[in-house]
Amino acid sequence: MKALLFLLLPAVLALLPHPAMAQGEYSTWYFGQQAGLNFAPGAAPQPLLNGALNTPSACATLSDGAGNLLLYSNGDQVWNRLHQLMPGGNALGGDTYMAQGCVILRSPNTASATAYVFTQRSAGAITPFSTGLPVVAEVQLAAGGTGQVTQTGLPVVADSILQRLGERSFAPYQAVVRHANGREAWLLTRLFEQGVILASLIDGTGRWPCARTVVSRVLPTRNSSSATWCGAIVASPDGRTLLYNDVASSYLLAFDPGTGRVGAPVALAYPAPSIPANINPYTLGGAFSPNGQYLYLDRLYQPSAGNNVGSSAVQVLQYDLAAGSPAAVAQSGVEVYNVSNRNQAKNLPHYPQRGSDGLIYFAVPEATSLDAILAPNARGRACRYTPGYLSLRGRPAARALPTQPNDVNVGPLLVLKAAFGCAGQQLTMRAGAGTGGGAASDSLRWWLGDGRPVIGTRANVDSLNMSYAAPGTYTLRVDRRRQGAVVATATAVVRISPAPRVRLALAPDTVVCAPVSVRLSVGPQPAGSVFSWQDGSTAPTLVAIRPGGYWVDVRNPAGCVARATVQVREQPCAAPTIPNIITPNGDAQNQAFVLRGLNAPDWTLRLYNRWGREIYSREKYNNAWAAQGQPDGVYYYLLRNAATGQKLKGWVEVVR
Repeated sequence: MKALLFLLLPAVLALLPHPAMAQGEYSTWYFGQQAGLNFAPGAAPQPLLNGALNTPSACATLSDGAGNLLLYSNGDQVWNRLHQLMPGGNALGGDTYMAQGCVILRSPNTASATAYVFTQRSAGAITPFSTGLPVVAEVQLAAGGTGQVTQTGLPVVADSILQRLGERSFAPYQAVVRHANGREAWLLTRLFEQGVILASLIDGTGRWPCARTVVSRVLPTRNSSSATWCGAIVASPDGRTLLYNDVASSYLLAFDPGTGRVGAPVALAYPAPSIPANINPYTLGGAFSPNGQYLYLDRLYQPSAGNNVGSSAVQVLQYDLAAGSPAAVAQSGVEVYNVSNRNQAKNLPHYPQRGSDGLIYFAVPEATSLDAILAPNARGRACRYTPGYLSLRGRPAARALPTQPNDVNVGPLLVLKAAFGCAGQQLTMRAGAGTGGGAASDSLRWWLGDGRPVIGTRANVDSLNMSYAAPGTYTLRVDRRRQGAVVATATAVVRISPAPRVRLALAPDTVVCAPVSVRLSVGPQPAGSVFSWQDGSTAPTLVAIRPGGYWVDVRNPAGCVARATVQVREQPCAAPTIPNIITPNGDAQNQAFVLRGLNAPDWTLRLYNRWGREIYSREKYNNAWAAQGQPDGVYYYLLRNAATGQKLKGWVEVVR
C-alpha cells in the first residue's frame, strides 16, 4: 500500500495545506497612501492602484493560497476583497502610527474559515510615545463572500499573567513566528518597561486570551527615551533567531519555535556612522536574508532641536550571523548604504520587509517608489542596495510595509498533508519545484531522521519515495540549495504508526482435500479495525469453498493497511478412517478411538451419549479415548479442525 505525504514548496516558499502559509497568502501588499503591490510567481512585482488603505505605518494583508485577496487592515479598519470596509471592521482601535501595529494570520484550524487581525489598543490618544495592549479581532471568511468582523478587542495575554508581572503596558512591536509543528504560530510581544518578551500560542481553538503564553525575561529595561514609534521584533526565516530593536539598541535573541522560549541575548555593535555624530540615532526595523545568514537593519539620524533640520540621514547595516562566536557576530556589522539630506526624514528609507520574490524592500515615506536590496544573500555592498528600485506608479509609501509571518516565501517550509505514515509502507514526500532567495535553486537534500544517509535530489524532481521500517516519531529535514549553498531549510515531524499484523492461519500455499472448505481468519486485531476481502465481504473471517487465491486488507484505527494472501489448492486425498466400534477390553486390539488418515492434534473431539449430553471434549485430540468410565453403547462424535473450520461427525459403538 502507498501513502502520499505532501511537503509543499512552490515557487519561493511552498506550503501545504492551510493553515500553513501558502505561497499566495502574503503575495499582495497594501500600504501607505493607497499603494499596493502584487507578487505573482515568476514575474516582477506589479503596482496596484485599487487599494483603499491610508496609513502612516501599520498595515497587513491576507489572500488565499492562490493569491486572491481576502482582506487588509491598518490596525483600526478592515477592508474586504472588494476594497470596502467590512461590517464590524471600522473601529478596531489599533495604533496606526506603529510600524508593526497590525498583522493578519489565518486560523491554524483547517476546518475554520477564520482570520485573526492582531493589533495593539492604546489606552489614550495615539502619539509617538503610545503604548498598548495586544488584542485580536476575528474575521469570518465566508466562501465566495466578502467576510465580516465578528469580534474585536479580545485579549491575547491573560490578565492573570500581567498581574503577576506587574505591568500592562506593551511596546508596540509584534511578530508572528511559525510553531515548530508547522501549523500553529506564536505572537511575540514585549512589555514596555520590563525586559520581558511574551510568546502567545495561536492554536486555532478560538479561545481568548491564549491558553498558553510563555514569559521570557531576557532584555534590559527600556532605554531612557520613552519613544515607541521606532523599533521592531523580527524573526529569521527558520524562526530560531530574533532581532529586537528598541530606540537606540539592537539585540539578537535565540528563539525556540517548539517551546516559545527566548534567550541568549547578544547586543549588536553599530559601526561608526558616516554622517554627523551630533544628531540623534533611532533604530528602526530589520529583515533577514532569505538564506538566514545576513541581517539588515537601519538607523535613522535626526537633528536635535536647533540643528539643521535638513541633515537627517539613514544608515543601512548588515550583520553576518555566520561570523562565528556571538561576539564576532555582534561586531560583524558593516554599512551597505547611507543617505542624507533627502528632504528631511520624509524621503529616507524606513522599515524593510522581505518580499515573496526574495528581495528586501524599504518603505520610503512620501516617495512613490521603494528602495530594494537586490542580492540579499551577498556580503557587504555586494548586496546591491538600490534606491528608487520599484515604482508605485504615483502612489506614496509611508513608514512601513505589511507585517507578515517569518516563514513567508523563503524556501522549503515543510508541512504535512497527513499527520502520519505507516511502518513499511511507501510515502511520497513532495517538495515542488520552486525557488529560494529570489533565484532558482538547483538541488534538495533530505534527512529522514532515522539514521540513513542524506538523500540528494535535483530541484526539478519534486518528490522522494521512501519508507520507515519501524513505527515512531521522526524529524524530517530538507535543505534547498543553490550552487552548493543552502538558501533555505526547514523541518517537519513525521509520525509513523505500526502496520497491522495479519496471518490467515494457513501457510501461504495450502493444499486441502476435496471438497474445499477452509475457514480463513484475520486473527486478533484491535477494536475499530476494518476488513476487506477479495470478494467484497467485510467480516473478520471467510470460508473458502473453492481453490484459488484469497486475500484480505486490514486497516487498523491509525489508518495503516496490511494485506495477507493465501493460495488454496485442492487435491484428491485418501478418505480418513474413523472407527465405528471400539472394544476396550484389555486385549490390546481396537482399544481406543483412533483417527487414521487424519493428524489427530489438528482436531478437536467432542463425544455425546444417546441423550445428547457431552461426555468428553478435548482440543488437539491424542487418539486416547477408550470410553473410560462410560458404559457400553452408542456414542456420537463431532470432530472440528480449528485451522480450516472443517467438521466431521458420526457415531461409534463401545463393546467390551
